[in-house]
Amino acid sequence: MKTMAERDALTGIYNRANFLKETRLLIDRHPETVYVLIRININRFRLYNAFFGLEKGNALLRTMGNLLAHLSRTEAYTYGRMESDIFCLCEPCDKKRVREHIEGLQQSIDNISPNYCIELSFGAYIIDERDIDVEMMYARAATAERKIAENPANHFSLYDQSMSDQIYQQQLIMNDMQAAIDREEFIVYVQPKYNLIDGLPFGGEALVRWDHPGKGLISPGQFIPVFEQNGFIAKLDRYMWEKVCQMLHKWIEQGHDPAPISVNMSRVSLNNPHLVDVFNDLVTKYNVPPELMHLELTESAYMDNPVLMKQTIWELHEAGFVILMDDFGSGYSSLNTLKDINVDILKIDMKFLPTGEDDTRSEKILASVIRMAGWLGMPVVVEGVETTDQIQFLQGVGCGYVQGYYFAKPMPETDYEQLIKESGKSNPLTGFSNEELEEINGVWSATPQVEAILRGISIPLAMVEYTQGDYQIIRVNKAFHQEFPSKASEGIMGESFGHNLPQESVCQLNAAFADAVCKKGTSECEYSRGDTGTPKWYHAKIQYLQSLMDASLLCVVINDISNEKILEKGLRQIQNTVLKDLNHRKRMLIVDDTAVGRKILTSFFAEDYEIVEAENGSIALEWLKKEKGDVDIILLDMMMPVMKGDVFLDHKNADPELADIPVVMISSEQDSKIQTEMLQKGVSDYITKPFVAEVTKRRVDHVIEYNSRFQGMVREYKKLKQQLEEH
Repeated sequence: MKTMAERDALTGIYNRANFLKETRLLIDRHPETVYVLIRININRFRLYNAFFGLEKGNALLRTMGNLLAHLSRTEAYTYGRMESDIFCLCEPCDKKRVREHIEGLQQSIDNISPNYCIELSFGAYIIDERDIDVEMMYARAATAERKIAENPANHFSLYDQSMSDQIYQQQLIMNDMQAAIDREEFIVYVQPKYNLIDGLPFGGEALVRWDHPGKGLISPGQFIPVFEQNGFIAKLDRYMWEKVCQMLHKWIEQGHDPAPISVNMSRVSLNNPHLVDVFNDLVTKYNVPPELMHLELTESAYMDNPVLMKQTIWELHEAGFVILMDDFGSGYSSLNTLKDINVDILKIDMKFLPTGEDDTRSEKILASVIRMAGWLGMPVVVEGVETTDQIQFLQGVGCGYVQGYYFAKPMPETDYEQLIKESGKSNPLTGFSNEELEEINGVWSATPQVEAILRGISIPLAMVEYTQGDYQIIRVNKAFHQEFPSKASEGIMGESFGHNLPQESVCQLNAAFADAVCKKGTSECEYSRGDTGTPKWYHAKIQYLQSLMDASLLCVVINDISNEKILEKGLRQIQNTVLKDLNHRKRMLIVDDTAVGRKILTSFFAEDYEIVEAENGSIALEWLKKEKGDVDIILLDMMMPVMKGDVFLDHKNADPELADIPVVMISSEQDSKIQTEMLQKGVSDYITKPFVAEVTKRRVDHVIEYNSRFQGMVREYKKLKQQLEEH
């Protein structure tokens, strides 16, 4: 009977160590049988946890263990849980049966949750080298399984010789890893963190480099994945932690006041039940204050065992250590994690969010996370910062600290020391003070006082956070929800205060918010919303409340003024009608041989002019003589049958009663020579086909206004001349 130490605590099947041991025995007992080792991965398992919770996730893992157990009908099988959502199976290499097992496993998993797609990926190694270590066999199956990522449509991959180079390199790394620790070939590089306010460094992150005697400096990307896979990463973690303690101790002994250095904690180390003792022993041994040693854990590592992580983090806090959550946002339940885990500082990779110049959605997400962390009293360090545009964006959204090639690459310990000596040390990473946090919580928390105020106001009210041209709604009352029911709380510019806001309305709201912040007082504006057939109008009154870092809190009260706007429009129409009746109605003569052209022009001016139409110049002249030139303006087409426009102009200008009537020429020609000739014949302006309503109306208005002024000047001149002659 197997002891519990040989079994995985959750599934009851073999754990990693005993699967490897039993598989070795299985292969040795059956020298005549060719075996295949299959690595099974439950794809996006953390996402399943996020959707259904930890208990459902654990149930899925137990089901996977039971399915593998049911496959084992003889002693010629081994199976086990290697880690997290990774399982392994070793069975005789019968292609038909292996295919049936793979299809059967996938089908059984599909039946667990019909409305959620759970995909398995399978990497297989046919054991043709029986004498190699089973760990190496598993590594080959893992290499094959990871190849599936290159072709997501395929869920099965078989190890082949082309993958051997990678395995060979991994084996070389494994061969040298212990000796490298013993000879202290792993060295500490430090990448500084910078304060964006003063541009000075404050502390850094300890990163490992392998200074191999034969291969030179080896990048961690080559050896860290191997160490994580075989568990050696725990030894490397312990080694790096001690090196950092030695470094901090040296600086303190030299009389310096060092800034904190952060160290990374792998998944394997986080599962060490004696982790807190290890850190306590190290800082005690080297007489280093624990607050100088910042500990970085990843969100995904926390998700592996949340209960254990909460307890471990609590104990580390009690011992005085500062906890950073690295790669925040790269997991599947970041907000839940942030709610549940008591970390001190967030680290966000710049590559995770903004992906292009127009990626405003990602920028808003990152800005929101930074502000949210500030409200929780947590500084944010954004890493991977490489460009001036990124720096300017992060400064604009209130990010305090950055890390990346823009300021400095990872550097040896001596270079880091020189950097600090030359530039000086910045201020420590801090969030809001306790007093500021109390003010924030007064707005954010559902306190009886705040709720009573919101309930007591019967018109729409929103509490808004405004930051440099953008806003987010953080609290609203019931009336606001009723007025803007579907997207009222999204906080996206142009949607929060009604759907389909015209750009003009967005600008009006934004300007009013900015005005209130600038004055630290009140402002107001009117804006329209067009999500229904008839636009609705609102009056917004904004009251400035307080500022926190780069953000300002505003209270916005909204009144529906649509009825007032309708009444205002009706009164304006009545006024225009009365004025038109009181004033002389102007006359316009349109001379054009095409009915379509006359109709279009009539539609432009019918509201303001009495329109007279003529289909050629001859008819127009007859009408003008009959009416003795009683017309305010003539729109004249140049190309007409019977009498062209230029001939009409000659006759019209020769008649004293008609000569002063302004003419706007109509032409489909863009020839500047023709236009110049017409202007010389007394044409006041010209318009070209096809007609543009706004341009046409504006040109006619200008001609009317100019002619009115000119005629007035002529009258004044004649009057003055007469007075001079009389004297």
